[in-house]
Amino acid sequence: MEKIKKIITHGGVAHLDDLLSVSLACYLHPSANVERRDPTADELNDPGVLVLDVGGAYDPPKNNFDHHQLHEGNECALSLYAREILLHDELTLHDGLVDFPWYAPLVEMDNRGPFAFATKRKISPNLVFELNSPIEHLLRKSFGSGTFVSDEILNLLNFVGRGIINDAKKQIEGLLNLSKRSKIIFIGGLQGVLIAGDDMTGFERWRKNFPDLAFRIAWDDRGPGLALLRLDDHPAIDFKRVEGNEAIEFVHKNGFICKTKTRDLDLARTLVKESITR
Repeated sequence: MEKIKKIITHGGVAHLDDLLSVSLACYLHPSANVERRDPTADELNDPGVLVLDVGGAYDPPKNNFDHHQLHEGNECALSLYAREILLHDELTLHDGLVDFPWYAPLVEMDNRGPFAFATKRKISPNLVFELNSPIEHLLRKSFGSGTFVSDEILNLLNFVGRGIINDAKKQIEGLLNLSKRSKIIFIGGLQGVLIAGDDMTGFERWRKNFPDLAFRIAWDDRGPGLALLRLDDHPAIDFKRVEGNEAIEFVHKNGFICKTKTRDLDLARTLVKESITR
């Protein structure tokens, strides 16, 4: 892999996608200089220069990651760059970020612009700006002043990049681990999942492979028993139907969750069966 000696992004007003892209690059290439300006033709052809969100080229072998010239797809510099950062076997940083709630809206808003984004999401354009974090505002303002980025800001960007990559690694590791601990089961004609453990990292991604899941049985993360959860408020399950059983520690008043006193799987299966309303 070519050693990155310089990181270039556009000058002027900084946006969140170039800020976060540079944050990732600062963490991965801590000895590289960061400059905010247009790249030269020689720099675009030099794989040792990482060009983010500027330059009019998307060419990963040459480390060019601009999206403005692309006419198809919903991408920004952050998503293009994230697809090239390998975290585990063939899984990339993008694979680790897609389930984070902030990632897809950020990519879409940068690609489409705030007003088109607001129209598609059927929200007020003002809301897009009103919900901006003051921390984001200060970071973008500090990063966006001048051509050269101060060591103080670079240290902060390095911290942000490390946090994003570590969170994505945990997401991927959790997803892979969850796949090993999960078993699809059927009770009363309903599909559910039995999970050994209480770590649900990656569950929302994992369950996309099983769109008909109605319930989940896993270890209770607050006690010694099991947690029986109705997924997506499935209309055929109501755990209030088993309320009063001496083996039950807790049943929510809305009937979406039930917790047992022990990890008795036979009991859990019986409780799910008795909670089926149809």
